[in-house]
This record gives sequence, C-alpha cells and structure tokens, in this order.
Amino acid sequence: MLNSIGLIPVGLGLILKSTSKFLMIMALGAIGLKTGLKEVRNSGFAPMLHGFIISAIVAIVSLGVRFLLGQI
Repeated sequence: MLNSIGLIPVGLGLILKSTSKFLMIMALGAIGLKTGLKEVRNSGFAPMLHGFIISAIVAIVSLGVRFLLGQI
C-alpha cells in the first residue's frame, strides 16, 4: 500500500519487491519439503478436489478482474 501511494522510493520499492518474491519462494519451498507424499496420499481424494476447486475459482476470478480492468 505504501508503495502504491508513492511513499516508498522507486529503488527501495524494487528491492523490497524482489526480497518479497524470494521470501515467498523460500516459504513455499519449506512447506513443500515438509510435506510427505504418504500423508498426501492418505488424506484421500476430497482434500485434493477441494484444493483444485479453490484454485480454479481463484484463477477464474483473477481472469475476470483482469478482463474488467481491460488488461486482457
């Protein structure tokens, strides 16, 4: 928000953006490394289907917003 309203200098904003992406990748990697395939398999089909449905909804809403903003 601070970057969007111009309170953070452009150079610092770029550094913070890169740092944010790196930290997000590291966090997701850590989650992935901690997840065991046996646990995923034992959880069953319902959680996998739920995750797929939520991901599809997010993608559809994202595309809809981009369309309404004229970015597509």
